[in-house]
Amino acid sequence: MKKKYINMSVIAFAITASIAGCGSSSKPAKTALTKQGVWERKGYGSVIKVDKVAKVIKSYDFTRETCLESTISLMEIQTFLDKAKLSTDKNTLESDNIKVSRLDKLPQSCIDDRLITSATPTNTFEHLWHNFNDYYAFFDERNIDWAAQYSQYKPHVSEDMSEEELFQLMSAMLEPIGDGHVTLTSDEDEFDASKEGKFEIMIKEGFLQQDEFDDIDDYVDSLLRKFYSITESYLDTNNVQFLNDAEGDKIGIAGFIDGTIGYIQINQMSDFVSGDETDNVKAIHAFMQKAMKNFENTDGIIVDVRLNSGGHDAVSLAIASYFTDEKKKAYSKKTQYWDGETEELDFYVEPSTPSYLKPVIVIAGENTVSAGEIFLMAMSELSNVRLIGENSNGILSDRLEKDLPNGWEMSLSNEVYYDASGKKLEVVGIAPDINISVLSIEALVEGRDDAIETALQLLN
Repeated sequence: MKKKYINMSVIAFAITASIAGCGSSSKPAKTALTKQGVWERKGYGSVIKVDKVAKVIKSYDFTRETCLESTISLMEIQTFLDKAKLSTDKNTLESDNIKVSRLDKLPQSCIDDRLITSATPTNTFEHLWHNFNDYYAFFDERNIDWAAQYSQYKPHVSEDMSEEELFQLMSAMLEPIGDGHVTLTSDEDEFDASKEGKFEIMIKEGFLQQDEFDDIDDYVDSLLRKFYSITESYLDTNNVQFLNDAEGDKIGIAGFIDGTIGYIQINQMSDFVSGDETDNVKAIHAFMQKAMKNFENTDGIIVDVRLNSGGHDAVSLAIASYFTDEKKKAYSKKTQYWDGETEELDFYVEPSTPSYLKPVIVIAGENTVSAGEIFLMAMSELSNVRLIGENSNGILSDRLEKDLPNGWEMSLSNEVYYDASGKKLEVVGIAPDINISVLSIEALVEGRDDAIETALQLLN
């Protein structure tokens, strides 16, 4: 079963996460050109050059040993430059938690013969390996000897190998990392380095023991339909509220259990509407405000994110904001890279109305990933909240996305998240207050939900 990791990247200087053509035929905006010079986003391997005289803006993705002209759109760069505030000393630009620093010139690898101008298998392999070498933050935590990976796989790269062979080789090199935010994408194939979880192992075993389905994907779909049917069977039939994605597919639900307990299930933190992070935050606020108004007289609320596949951190904070009446630090993060680390940024839960201060039980597990885990960090700081289930997946970092010389795309984890107490939670995940199984084939077959049953016992 392929996990859907949709936490948006914060690559380069884009405000949105879409990657378009370089847009070199467009004229740079005058306001962008006023901020001429070379600007680096430290820790992200991104640099832009604004040349007022030539009226040209160029962007590059670089490592210490390779450099590639970026395909990020000129419009995205201009958006950042137009919004960014120039510091008094004129050496930094900052907007929306994105900060860039002035350089005297482009990085040396973008100036000399290390600037990549051809899409050979060697160039593609080298650019990928050096990006991980310079910017991946968790080799130690995942027990990976990255230099040894180079020694093992580089000798097998040849200029006459096929794209399929190159893709398989680089995927094999990345696979031991075991990080679902490590991906490689070509026109034909997609790979992510997710480690196989307990539930996925159970799915494979269950598939082999049944004879109703010939295709494992059909079997997985049947289990998911069963899961949603069971959870919804707990809800009273009146006053049920659905959360849909931009395509109209159901990705969440809110309703009552026995008229006294509220239940909210949210399975992703983005794509509620077509648009950017701001649009999605507005959409989740609309959903939550209606739900919380309905739940005003309940005795407690269950929030179910055990299948939450991630999305926007800001959406996670927006949901958590309805369960506190005071500002609380949720987490902090910084970027680790070859030259050290960036300054730490703090993020807070800001109260929203109507606020709900009665008991709240959050259900989570190993299939709670990325921005779903950010939600758990935020909720775990609130005094009226208890977490039940299993440790979350442990892939909190946003994906740093990069293009490769041959047009493929890759992503890696470069941001280190810390909970409010300063504990690093990448790889280990967020631990529950009460450990219980949240998904099992046996429970699905028998039509029961042990997690909801436990939550109801705690609230009653």
